[in-house]
Amino acid sequence: MKLSSGHAGVAATPIGEIPEAGCCPTSAARMPQAGDLEGRPISEILKYALEVNVLKGAVGVATLNAISQSLLESERQMENQIAKDVDGFDLLNIQPHETVSLIGAFLPYIRRLKMMGSFFYH
Repeated sequence: MKLSSGHAGVAATPIGEIPEAGCCPTSAARMPQAGDLEGRPISEILKYALEVNVLKGAVGVATLNAISQSLLESERQMENQIAKDVDGFDLLNIQPHETVSLIGAFLPYIRRLKMMGSFFYH
């Protein structure tokens, strides 16, 4: 996804969850707005990230990634500071008794959660 500001974001397209991916008309039916997103408000496209439809979800996540880059470069003061040179996992301060959900198979984090004895979903 490329924003009018020039910022771009990407997301994985979960092709394995789209059995009809080889058939353009059927895939197009799952993402009827394909080719017609230009000029739409970001607030509308961001809602796609919450869709059950995996194609729309990927477009929404890519848009979110593009916006995050825009915010990182923004001159406006942000309420929170960006932590650099630190593993975000360490900042979470996960306790062994807590249940964790991972979006994606982050193998190093899965190993760490197992070592901690934490219950987790992935």
